[in-house]
Amino acid sequence: RYPIKITQFFDAKLYRKSLKTNDISIAVSRYEAVHLATELEWERLKIEGVDENANILYMLALEKAQSLNMNYLTNSDLLQKNLLEEVMKRISYLHDQNIPIDELTAKTVIGSIDAPVVTIENALDLYFDEIAKQEQSGISKNQLRVWKSPRKRAVVNFVKMNGNLVMDDIERRHVMKLRKMWLERINNVLGDDAKPSTAKKDFGYLSVLYKEYYQHIGEFDRMNPFSNVTFKHMDNDKGVPFPTALIKKMFLSDNFYKLNFEARMIFFAFADSGARPSELCGLDESDIILDHKYPHIIITDKPHRRLKNKSSNRTIPLVGTALAAFKNYPKGFIKYKLNETRLCAVINKFLRANKYKISKKHSFYSLRHSFIDRMEEAGLEEEFRHRILGHTLKTQQYGDGGSLEFRANQLKKVEVKFDKALFKAI
Repeated sequence: RYPIKITQFFDAKLYRKSLKTNDISIAVSRYEAVHLATELEWERLKIEGVDENANILYMLALEKAQSLNMNYLTNSDLLQKNLLEEVMKRISYLHDQNIPIDELTAKTVIGSIDAPVVTIENALDLYFDEIAKQEQSGISKNQLRVWKSPRKRAVVNFVKMNGNLVMDDIERRHVMKLRKMWLERINNVLGDDAKPSTAKKDFGYLSVLYKEYYQHIGEFDRMNPFSNVTFKHMDNDKGVPFPTALIKKMFLSDNFYKLNFEARMIFFAFADSGARPSELCGLDESDIILDHKYPHIIITDKPHRRLKNKSSNRTIPLVGTALAAFKNYPKGFIKYKLNETRLCAVINKFLRANKYKISKKHSFYSLRHSFIDRMEEAGLEEEFRHRILGHTLKTQQYGDGGSLEFRANQLKKVEVKFDKALFKAI
């Protein structure tokens, strides 16, 4: 129930909000957070007054207009469009329908509540705090940081080129100015040699921010100036594998004694499993099954860790260096638990220092591309390869990829000779 002091601004006495789930247990877990956030907001409104928060008052006007079956138009909109007749029609409508005219209704009908001045940086804050709140549930602190970081970067890049513009003032010319900067970076004019995919992602994040901000405030038909921004030669931006010959040398190299033991074990677990670094760093003891005829790991969504996609939920048999690595960490990794970013930084530094980074494009993640090549060279079917890697299949997926025995026997074909001494902690 709305507090009496602010009921004049709402259409009902009772407040209802969807928890966006049919699962009772999930609903219960979400209820406390929603309830607390709502109570805190109401307390703030009682203390500050709604009129002091232009954004909230504008949202209330939009909701009120919707409840009255009319579009909200500000004073300036009405004057520009010479819609005095429209105002008179609205007032007549209220009279004909016997609708009580409280303060909010009156302000809504005549458009006296101006749209708040929201800059692109303000919009990003709103996106994080409200609009995309559900996308941030069920992920670790590190995953949240990684999720926010490129979106922040996209806005920072826009502001560098155009300033912190008011959302309503953003035009296609501002977008093209940003695109020109990215083209100069991609073509190495600025000594940057940026990737086309990075630029494409920047515009993708900005496009989503723009679209979802305006949908959030009830403007569903606004043209998006960030739409249809393209960059050519995306194929040159794909990840590259390490040659299989280099993989074989790595598996026997004393250089790996220079890498701390846990990072070394994750490196080898990654090299022979098809699991992503984030998936390996997120494993719990219950996910690692070694006392089995076919040792394996179970990769699944957890309350503290959300996987990349539905296909990422899978069971991977452990063979080769992956099995040897997990025998040292049967309860999961500790130092890099839920912190794959730190892990990747350590391993990439090691690869550079030991001349394994044979091109600018090679990185720790190149091991995953190498694993794909090794499976293909061993004659493993394409669908099998995608299932092991957790890729979303383009065609309809049937079955679960065969028995654990079948999958283990298939992956054994990919095994490479390795130095067992590398798996002994010193």
